[in-house]
Amino acid sequence: MLVHPSVPAKDAAEFIAHAKANPGSIKMATAGKGSAPHVSGLLFTMMAGVDLRIVDYAGGGPALKDLIDGQVQMMFEPLSASMAPIRAGTLRPLAVTTATRSAALPDVPVLSDVVRVTRRAPSPASAFRQTRLPRSSTGSTARSMRPSPSPR
Repeated sequence: MLVHPSVPAKDAAEFIAHAKANPGSIKMATAGKGSAPHVSGLLFTMMAGVDLRIVDYAGGGPALKDLIDGQVQMMFEPLSASMAPIRAGTLRPLAVTTATRSAALPDVPVLSDVVRVTRRAPSPASAFRQTRLPRSSTGSTARSMRPSPSPR
């Protein structure tokens, strides 16, 4: 969870309070609809009860550039893409979304310490793991069922 340095919040709890005091005024960048940053952001808005303006980009690069430039104020982005701007001071990390603190950012807290989550996951995609469907009357699972070939 990253913010532009102009955002007054120094941690996730302050960000949530700031967002609640200014509903709809904070722009959150995503790497596009359905991307991991988009899903992370949607989960965050629901769990934290905040109203953010979502700005979808065609990829993480353009979204990250606009966050660095201050065109948007907040974004969820993988550490691999955000470490250089964090080290340069052009972005401020508020939280990580992993189950434990990151060795790369040991002073940055885990978001679930601030926002109640029902499942801890290293990425938003793993929060939506496919589950096995109940066994059919033949004993096979629905996931493994394939259409039978057409009769000739």
